[in-house]
Amino acid sequence: MKNRFPVSPILRFLLFIVLYFKIALALPAQHPFRKVDYLGDETGIKSSPLCIAEDVKGFFWVGTDDGLYRFDGAHARQIFYKPEENLGFGRVSDLEYEPATDRLWVCSDRGICRYDLNDKTVDRFNPED
Repeated sequence: MKNRFPVSPILRFLLFIVLYFKIALALPAQHPFRKVDYLGDETGIKSSPLCIAEDVKGFFWVGTDDGLYRFDGAHARQIFYKPEENLGFGRVSDLEYEPATDRLWVCSDRGICRYDLNDKTVDRFNPED
């Protein structure tokens, strides 16, 4: 069967390139992430961030003068050093996340703590001990 509308190889190639780029540009390379320009009162964080760490689940851990917060991209909740007493971490000056153990090291004015993200426990390391 003869082709009714013969198309030159150059025109076929150009059509392929145009369609390829049109499709490639329409597909996102990653999941869309909520852009955060400001961490204000509406997010739940009460003071300016001093340090930030990200875990493997995509949560941001934010250290502030008020303590430690877990931020999901829209809302933050404060993490307490002793939840039963509503006692926070105090001023958090540094954070370090360990992906292998899923633990967060927290350096605060209450000392150095290791926060286990799975069972939500805190181990305190006192340099005076």
